[in-house]
Amino acid sequence: ERGAFCPGDRFTTVQWKGLRVGILICYDIELPETARALAQLGAELIIVTNGNMDPYGPVHRTAIMARAQENQLFAVMVNR
Repeated sequence: ERGAFCPGDRFTTVQWKGLRVGILICYDIELPETARALAQLGAELIIVTNGNMDPYGPVHRTAIMARAQENQLFAVMVNR
């Protein structure tokens, strides 16, 4: 992955099919500030790529619902 990706230093969103979308990675969803930062940038949808494994899956399932509710936006999470 290091050859294809570089660490970032800010949150960003993109316009996709008429929606403003933000992306989070795995543990990011456990922190309210990450979703809030995307919401403040106008995100209407947050996509979370997730690698969490059992028995910890329920933690992220609960967190994704909380982040969506806190920020009044849609969120979808996909797991490996």
